[in-house]
Amino acid sequence: MKKGIIIGIIGIILVVAGLVSYFAFSKPKITLLGGDYIKTELKHKYKDKGVSVTLNGKELDKNSYKVKIEDNINTDELGKYKETYNIEYKKKIYKIVRTVEVVDEEGPEINTNYEKVETDFCTGKEKVNLTFTAVDNGDGDVTDKVTKEKKEDGYYLSVADSKGNKTVKQVPIVKEEEPAPHIKINGTTPTYITVGDKYNDQGAYLADYCGNKKEAEVKSNSTVDSSKVGTYKVDYSTIYNDKEIKATREVKVVRKGTTTSNTIKGNKIVYLTFDDGPGAHTERLLNLLDKYNVKATFFVTHQYPKYEYLIKEEAKRGHAVAVHSYSHNYKKIYASVDAFKTDFNLMNDIIENQTGTRSKIFRFPGGGSNTVSRSACKGCKIMTQISKVMESEGYYWFDWNVSSGDADGSPTKEKTTNNVINGMKNHSNAVILMHDIHKSTVDAMEDILKFGTENGYTFKVLDETSPKIRHKINN
Repeated sequence: MKKGIIIGIIGIILVVAGLVSYFAFSKPKITLLGGDYIKTELKHKYKDKGVSVTLNGKELDKNSYKVKIEDNINTDELGKYKETYNIEYKKKIYKIVRTVEVVDEEGPEINTNYEKVETDFCTGKEKVNLTFTAVDNGDGDVTDKVTKEKKEDGYYLSVADSKGNKTVKQVPIVKEEEPAPHIKINGTTPTYITVGDKYNDQGAYLADYCGNKKEAEVKSNSTVDSSKVGTYKVDYSTIYNDKEIKATREVKVVRKGTTTSNTIKGNKIVYLTFDDGPGAHTERLLNLLDKYNVKATFFVTHQYPKYEYLIKEEAKRGHAVAVHSYSHNYKKIYASVDAFKTDFNLMNDIIENQTGTRSKIFRFPGGGSNTVSRSACKGCKIMTQISKVMESEGYYWFDWNVSSGDADGSPTKEKTTNNVINGMKNHSNAVILMHDIHKSTVDAMEDILKFGTENGYTFKVLDETSPKIRHKINN
């Protein structure tokens, strides 16, 4: 073979090889991020992981190609699905397919109303009533399948779905640390004496959180001058565990003939009642009531669970605790007699957990004369039905004859004060509606309490023997 022909053949071979190499290296390489098989959980949103496109080992600019995805993935149904990526690069289409399998490998979700259960330091009783729900992405509501086991360190809730996927949730039981002791003042504050009379201080003592007397010397420092009308203080102090603890009694020296809550049992009775709490302002209210040695009635709810520990504090300080509502949801509460009793009992369970006793008195959400209950149970005279059933079971309900006007939280401190004081003046038995969840209401209490104690009013709590102040039932 001639030399020229050989060189020509070699040249052709080299050209063909070059073309083959060019086209081979010009084709983009497509890689499925996450692999060609992916699992995704039932009822969860599937998120595409995408692809990587390279040419000759280098990542292509995403603007240089287009990606179109075709799939029939249905995360509501178990099974395998195809996800096809169509990559358009330089007017050519390249395809790559991924398998996506929808699986059920997740246990039910357990939700609790509290993340921990605190116990009362004094009684060891739990402060809250632990409730829970459980929902599975495949089986739906599985609350009735939950088992609850109480151990020393907490409650263990466990549940499995029909696929055998199990969930265990621990809700720890937390023992309350011993709160600091306090000085307990004997008798009342403020204390009233008549000008010219000798003041005999009743003293005070150091008490632990549970009210037990502790061995400690309590010193007093008095500014009382009983020869002059005025307001004086008796300061008490002691040292306990290297910390100073203080308390103050207010002593009012008044003119002869002045009526005070110490010297007269006047014929005007006031029942201070507070609905919808406990809440953020309840503790301040309790301190004000303590200051004037006045007791009130609290119609409590479950609207603000983190303040439920104050229900125990209300009872501990001598106030009456009664049922208002667990949910305060009119549509739920008044749907039927059974619905009302369920809501009522849920709240009474909490009261029992906090105080050790159940309440026999309650106040209807919206009052006995409310008309919003009509839409919850149309044509069934639900209020008449409920009142008859509750009374037959030995419960007592109360409305009010004086409103502070704070139901929506809008009145100012001054308006609330005027509404209450004017109402007190116009009734020999004044049952006053207020709401301790409103700051303006608690702001008004100092003036209200001062007026009442200085003008001979007697403050009482509601019980089974109290006057039945009730509105007319409207349905």
